[in-house]
Amino acid sequence: MMTSTFSGAGLGAGFRTITPFIIHANAPELVEFLKTTFRAEELKRNTAGEAYGFYSEVRVGDSVIMIGGGTAARRGNLPSALHVYVDDCDAAYRRALDAGAVTLMGALGEPADRPYGERSAFVQDAFGNYWYIATRLASAPPPAEGRGSVLAHVHPAGARRYIDFLKRAFGAEELMVIEPAGS
Repeated sequence: MMTSTFSGAGLGAGFRTITPFIIHANAPELVEFLKTTFRAEELKRNTAGEAYGFYSEVRVGDSVIMIGGGTAARRGNLPSALHVYVDDCDAAYRRALDAGAVTLMGALGEPADRPYGERSAFVQDAFGNYWYIATRLASAPPPAEGRGSVLAHVHPAGARRYIDFLKRAFGAEELMVIEPAGS
């Protein structure tokens, strides 16, 4: 996990220093997936003016995800990989599948207790986004201060170089790196 020294002053409720922004041509349907799967609350929807066709903000837990469509999607969809903490991993996983998601990594992606202190499952929605759905296990240490319900998750080739870039470019601080089997 990485963090910045930015104080976050001036950010709206639920917005973080890094707030996910997903762009998809079928943005309204993506918002419905979030409502169904994660019980998200749509805070804002704009389909005119500065929205360039479609813009929405949804809250999942204590975090906001921005969703763009319309003109923003003309250059192509911009899917994300997000780690989402929920009260019941198994129930959210079932809702995701019912809403059209598929399990990632075969049986490994089904709900299971993980050695890093979570019960988690991994799915890909119909819009190309990866969702790592998790519930903290009672035996897990408390989360880092300021950690929200939704966390950006990246899969870069050359992760060490990417971490170094984040440190140099944004003053990020390396808090934890998990490298199973050296990957």
